Order: sequence, then C-alpha cells, then structure tokens
Amino acid sequence: MIDYVKADLRNFTSFFSPDKYKTPPTLFDLAKNWQQKGLGIVSLTAAHSATGKIDQRFQHYLNQANSSEGEYATQIHEGGRYITVFRQFDEISPALVILNSQQVRAYLGKDPVEVNILGIRSIVLPTRPLADVLKEGRDTGGIVLLSHMGTRNGVPLEIAVDLFREGKVDGVEIGAYVPKIQQSHLNLFFDFGGIHAVPTSGGHSYKQAGKSYIDIPSDKLNHCLIDSLREVVKTGSFKPHFGHIGFWSRAWNRDRHIIAGIPENFLANKTRREENARVLGLKK
Repeated sequence: MIDYVKADLRNFTSFFSPDKYKTPPTLFDLAKNWQQKGLGIVSLTAAHSATGKIDQRFQHYLNQANSSEGEYATQIHEGGRYITVFRQFDEISPALVILNSQQVRAYLGKDPVEVNILGIRSIVLPTRPLADVLKEGRDTGGIVLLSHMGTRNGVPLEIAVDLFREGKVDGVEIGAYVPKIQQSHLNLFFDFGGIHAVPTSGGHSYKQAGKSYIDIPSDKLNHCLIDSLREVVKTGSFKPHFGHIGFWSRAWNRDRHIIAGIPENFLANKTRREENARVLGLKK
C-alpha cells in the first residue's frame, strides 16, 4: 500500500501580515490546525507587491521556531527554507513541514502577474519584469510556480505553457477561489499542454489550508526536500484534489480588506492605483 503526503503549496495565514494583528495565531496554532486536517506539507505564503509591499510573515513565524509549546517542538532547516513541527516523544506521527513561500507580483509588459516561489531564504523583490523574477527564483534554488491561473492576475495560459516548456517555471497552480467548472477547463487545457496543474488553496486564512491539495507518494520525497518536491511538481507525480472556497468566505477573508483599502491605494502612487484597479476588476 502506498503512503501519501498531503500538501498544500500556497496558503496565506491571514490577509495581512501577522504584525498587523493584536493577537495573531502562533506557529503552534497553525501546526495544530493543519495536522488535524492530515496535512503533511503546507506553504506559509507571504505576498510581496506594490500595494502590500514586502511581507515578512514567514520571518515572523521563523522567529518562533527552534522552540517548544506543550507537546510540540520545532526545527529550522537549511537556514529557513522550511520548518518542521513535530510532537515530542512521538516517534510514530510524521512531522509537519512548513515551507517558506513567497507570492511575488511581477510584470508581464504592463500587466501585473503572480508568481509563487517556494523554498528559498532570500526575499524576492516585487514589481519587476516577470523574466527577472523567474530567473531569481530558479537561481536561488526555489520551486517556481505560476499562480492565479485563469484570473486577471495570472500569466496568460499559452504563455504559461511556453514558460514551462522552456524550463523557466516548474509548474502552474489552480487556486480554490476559481469556480469548479473553470478549474476543470483549466486543468484540461494544461493537461493537453503537458503540464500537471497543482491545485492550491490560496485562501486568506490558515483555517482554509487543505481546501485544495495534492497527495504525494511518500517515496518520492527524500532528505533533499525542496529538490525532490520540485521533481514531483514538474513530473506530475501526485494526485490532485480540487476544492473551492465560496463567495462569502472569500468576501470575508479577502475582499472586504481590499475594499477597505481603496482610499489609501487610490491616493498612493500610480503603480498602486493601477494594481488595485485591476484586482477590483476596474481595469484590464
């Protein structure tokens, strides 16, 4: 019987970085919730953009690592490429892997597009040409995924296929905000293009992790975790599970914050105004 590791490769703990909240969830709060869902690998994703600037949320939780709370303990790996959380004195239950992940807003011409870079230590700066962001992600040893496929913030589908075939990205994601019927159409399109699309939650609450996920055969992962996970994604050596985050959940965890930020963003510089207008669908 094959053992599988359940993995969600893009998830935001909240809309804002933890330092914006009075009592944000702790690293152990995240771990308990994710392990209860049977997750074995979760990306703790930061968001870098002109509107949100540099997001230090992974560093916030990294500062809590190498510590313990109750039955849980943590360990930092490869200088912060990922964290493991495990139960002390429990040699049976597997550790939870929390990946350092960054959603970076890049530009394809004049259009903002989103890239998810996993498993690197350094910050990848946003608001640069897409080619530069992809190159930095590869050169620093990250797993490079195009996110937001099928939305106004995603790379056009045909270009995404070309970038994959050229070896400039390791894969593409289909997020759980995308309607189920559109997920099916996107998955079919990428399948014809020779790409195994990765379903990710991409929700704006840590409690939404695992809404979409992949099952990875455990024998496909080894001690070189990032490298072996990259190979899994590139070759499609996983079982996809597509879920959906509904309208009201999205509105509460994401959209209400975007709407509340309209005055600030439209009074800011031109780049922030244009990006906010695109997110709201006011500009193509």
